[in-house]
Amino acid sequence: MLKILFNFLFYSFLYTALLTSKASADSKDDVSAESVWIDSQGQSQKVMFAQLIDDKWQDESLIYETDNALTSLALGSAPSGEKLMVWTEQKRLKTELMFMTAREVSGTLIWTQASTFSNKGHENFSASIVYDQYGTAWVFWASTREDYSDIVLRKFDGSWGEIELVHTKNTVPDIKPRASITESGDVLIEWVSYDYQVGDYVSRFRQYKSTISSDQQSAKTLVDKVLPSDVQLPPNMYTGAQALLHFPNNQMVQSVLYTQGSFSN
Repeated sequence: MLKILFNFLFYSFLYTALLTSKASADSKDDVSAESVWIDSQGQSQKVMFAQLIDDKWQDESLIYETDNALTSLALGSAPSGEKLMVWTEQKRLKTELMFMTAREVSGTLIWTQASTFSNKGHENFSASIVYDQYGTAWVFWASTREDYSDIVLRKFDGSWGEIELVHTKNTVPDIKPRASITESGDVLIEWVSYDYQVGDYVSRFRQYKSTISSDQQSAKTLVDKVLPSDVQLPPNMYTGAQALLHFPNNQMVQSVLYTQGSFSN
């Protein structure tokens, strides 16, 4: 009798554990969108985060707070589920690029402490993040090291690489980088650059071939583009706030910037 009872309890526990594991795995797939935004009400600057699960926004959480001015939030998700957030922070006479990462532990997303991603030059701003189908993180931003800003890149494929220039060195401002993944799996970076002949800013782009390294897993299947206009912002966001919507299950257009009810890639 005791043996039967023991077996019953053991298999009941095992069944419950399997259900819990499955629910945890399913809940990850249920996150259709995430939003990060800066709450500048009050004396401090707060970075807020919320997830859209089953068409309902969950309670937002405070993940970073400082007295420094913050701009240019960027968010990316690796195929493994790890998240990378980058932003611009004003520190005295220069702007630095800061970052945090997050992992899910027992169903809760745990963020690391903020660290410096780049403090080269005078300004680092307008970051954009994509992960390719092999899990490599591509972080683009505008960096002012001399007189004008240039678009630069830093990649993570097991370790962070050196900062590299995206385009040929020039003597005009290059700003507003936006990264995405093409249907063929290449990394596409688009930005605007001033053209003296035109007398205005013009669009520029460069396409990178993503490659797999020996320690990376097989490629992730590319997912079709989402329709960001169908997604509403979190309800408790204050009027006029600028928010970044991130789509963790979408491999092509991974983030979209919303400003006062409009969006742009």
